[in-house]
Amino acid sequence: MIERLHQYLDKYAALQRATRLCCFRVFGENFTFEILAFFVIFR
Repeated sequence: MIERLHQYLDKYAALQRATRLCCFRVFGENFTFEILAFFVIFR
């Protein structure tokens, strides 16, 4: 479970870096919301 979470966070970091470069305003906020939902569900 912890390993999976680390993989997920790595993917999130890479994706966040990419979205920050191109369309952060459009996509970033939605993705952040999904991450928060993920943490709430799996807490």
